[in-house]
Amino acid sequence: MSAMLLPHPSFSTSRSKEIIDARSRVQGLFAVSVGSREEIGEVLGNGPASGGAEPVAVQDLGSMRARPRGP
Repeated sequence: MSAMLLPHPSFSTSRSKEIIDARSRVQGLFAVSVGSREEIGEVLGNGPASGGAEPVAVQDLGSMRARPRGP
């Protein structure tokens, strides 16, 4: 498992909502690491294949793919 830790300035530019006060609320950003680009497609396809919806289009950022902003 991998983790990406971002300072507030970087994190806030990739989110459309304000960063909350962690002393009074919970906030998280989660990532999944896979072995290949093909596996990314398989993992991201599992949600819609199981009846889920694509809330935001996937962005290809080269070294990673992301859904950077919610609706």
